[in-house]
Parts: sequence; C-alpha cells; structure tokens
Amino acid sequence: IATRAQALALHTEGMDYSLIEAATGIKQRQIQSYAAEARKRGYNPQVSKVILDEHVQDKPRLGRLKKITPEKAQEVLDAVKKKYYSRELSIKALSTKVGLLANRV
Repeated sequence: IATRAQALALHTEGMDYSLIEAATGIKQRQIQSYAAEARKRGYNPQVSKVILDEHVQDKPRLGRLKKITPEKAQEVLDAVKKKYYSRELSIKALSTKVGLLANRV
C-alpha cells in the first residue's frame, strides 16, 4: 500500500512515468490504474493532496462462502461446553442437536 501511495503521490506531482517506475517498480499502466481507482474512491488532488489508505487499498476479494454462520458456530461451541456428555456426541448427533447438516460442523 505504501508503494502505491508513493507512486500516486509522484504521479500527482507530475513526475515522469519512467522515473516513477525506477523509484517504485510500478509500471505506467498500473500507475494510471491506481490513479483512476483513487479518484473513484474520493481522491481529488485539486482539493487535497493527502492520500488516504482507502484510496490505494486492495479491492475486497471474494472467497469461498462460509458454510456456517458465526452464530451457529457459537451454538455448536455452547452445546459442547454445556454438558460433559455433549463432548462425546458424534458429529451427526451434534449437528442434529444444533440444527445443521453433519458436513457443516
């Protein structure tokens, strides 16, 4: 993130792309992409040249969706901690007890 901010700051000051690439290792097209994304996120050098983290952060990445919600995970933990015999339950019995499929526990 710091390198992106540095490249964006140098670009804002009008430095040549070849010099920015030499200093940061970021190519011209990528600098242009960072500048466009920063503008979309509210960066306006005419108003303020301060570059915030939110201007140069990575976009959120999609990952595999969780199979179980945090609430259900806590419910499973509570069921196991509640009574000693719950610790001896099979996965199938435990999942039935908290209302989940066995492959999600």
